[in-house]
Amino acid sequence: MKKLLFIIIGYSLLLAGCGENEAIYYEGESDSTSGIYFAYYTSTTREGASVIYNYSDTTRDNSLASVVGEYAQVRIPVRLFGNVSEEDRPFVVKTIGGTVEEGKDFTLPEEFIMPKGEALAYVTVNVKKTEELQDGIVRYITLGLEENQYFKAYIKKRIGGNDTIDVTRITIRYSLVFAKPYKIHLYVRNRRYR
Repeated sequence: MKKLLFIIIGYSLLLAGCGENEAIYYEGESDSTSGIYFAYYTSTTREGASVIYNYSDTTRDNSLASVVGEYAQVRIPVRLFGNVSEEDRPFVVKTIGGTVEEGKDFTLPEEFIMPKGEALAYVTVNVKKTEELQDGIVRYITLGLEENQYFKAYIKKRIGGNDTIDVTRITIRYSLVFAKPYKIHLYVRNRRYR
């Protein structure tokens, strides 16, 4: 008898939970602003038709050892959260820290633009390859996004694995030292057994 009572209660709860629910869609902010964040990711994973971006942290490492010329360009993606616009919109990136000097060791463009109809733009940092880098010391630049009339920091943190990442700032580290390639151990191991 108890078993029958549990079955009846279970089916009743199941049927009560199957009501008509209306889908809720994001329609943008009331003041027509969008969110903006640094979208630097380390790799991607494909699952069916979708791409998953794997974020490890907000630090990008660069070796200038193989750079030919005076400058290396470092491109950092900036993504939009919210609606795309029918007009170009400027966004603000400032240097908020580092061990190098803007104008002397690196340059940033005067203006950054999120193109109309797009949800992705790039911040291009021109890092100067100077003689001072011969000492092997790692230099860094920390950039931060600032709010303006078009963009707000609606996403400030992102959880990536076990880490919480601040997506309103990014650090670019660089030197003349070659970094050990990520999968060099696979290459070395396979070469030994040939």
